Amino acid sequence: MKTKERMYVVIAKLANMLKATTAISKYGSYIEKLKEDGHFVAAGKWTDNSGAMLIIRADSIDDADEIVQDDPLIKNGAVTYQIKEWEANFDFEAMEY
Repeated sequence: MKTKERMYVVIAKLANMLKATTAISKYGSYIEKLKEDGHFVAAGKWTDNSGAMLIIRADSIDDADEIVQDDPLIKNGAVTYQIKEWEANFDFEAMEY
């Protein structure tokens, strides 16, 4: 079992509720495509409805950015986003800094 894996965290901040309401109907099919392609890890919204987080697998941060360009919420300007490279540790061991 792989205990460490590099992934990408997409932090989305709600920019326009009306645009989000319009695009959300297409979001499910976007996530299904991510699953089919092996990119999807997890997704969820912030409990205060200020945005969401998406965790994906990709070969590089540039590839991750290309993948999220198909997100209907990003495409129509409903959210702004930032991508962070994440070293996921599934069998936590103390890290050296």
